[in-house]
Amino acid sequence: MEIRNAKKENARDLAHLINIAGEGIPQQLWNGLIEAGESWLDAGTRRAAREEGSFSYKNARVCLENDSLLGMVIAYKQPDPYEIEDLAEYPEIVQPLIVLESRVPGSWYINAIATYQEYRGRSVARMLLADSEELA
Repeated sequence: MEIRNAKKENARDLAHLINIAGEGIPQQLWNGLIEAGESWLDAGTRRAAREEGSFSYKNARVCLENDSLLGMVIAYKQPDPYEIEDLAEYPEIVQPLIVLESRVPGSWYINAIATYQEYRGRSVARMLLADSEELA
């Protein structure tokens, strides 16, 4: 197994995995962003493929084995200062997370970590967490 930076072409896996980590909350949010003919996963893939934003492939590291993506971690340094302009602009379901994040400006933040079910029990998350800790 190897860990490397995610690539834009990993966006669909990232969207699927963050939805697993978020226990369906991302899907709920993305349902409001669906464009004509899209599924919630398509909307999430679009978000993951962005060049900026906290949920971007640029903030993700992935664990691979024989070209199969096993899991991912989304982690990054929080802004310092961390300013919330208008909390009401965020979806209500994530407002408590925004407040919590703002209390630790400049810290290394692990937004999500997830492994596909068929690869669980193989230390994928442990490896991703150790890698993130090293990057921090």
